[in-house]
Amino acid sequence: MAEATSENGVLILDEAYVAFVDEAWDSQLLLGIRNVVLLRSMTKDYAVTGLRLGYMLASPDLIARVKAQQYSWSVNAAAQAAGVMCLQQPEHLEQGQEVVRLGKAYLAAELDRLGLKTHVGAANFLLALVGDAAAVRLKLLVDHGMCVRDCASFGLSNYIRIGVRKMDDCRRLVAALDEVLSNG
Repeated sequence: MAEATSENGVLILDEAYVAFVDEAWDSQLLLGIRNVVLLRSMTKDYAVTGLRLGYMLASPDLIARVKAQQYSWSVNAAAQAAGVMCLQQPEHLEQGQEVVRLGKAYLAAELDRLGLKTHVGAANFLLALVGDAAAVRLKLLVDHGMCVRDCASFGLSNYIRIGVRKMDDCRRLVAALDEVLSNG
């Protein structure tokens, strides 16, 4: 097999949200390269937040090397049981993908209607230019019980990151954001 680098380093691709990317490229083609690792997240794919359940795709040799360093308790029993249940329900992932497609389109249109500059992500997030993002985030949280991410840690202190959720939640967020921005 080929090597990723002449130094025998490891190239790790975090694909936690790849299931929500329309027409994602087939990164598994890279698995023919001995030192490539793909990381995936069942936690994201199946909305089992908090269980920290994911998996790694790599060459058998690299998997064996990682497994030799792995704690025996790296995945708890609840996460293992949830993972088995998830794999038995592939339609859940497809339904989640449709929820994201519809919610993302709705949010993009509504944020545009509110006059916000918006960047629609390839996965299930949008960035919205809101001015003082920390203040907007706090108002949404305190006054409406809704959580968005202030993007200051990304160097974007005027943006919030919105995770796409079910349509009812998207509608509530748009209404709350409209109120927060109108009342400044």
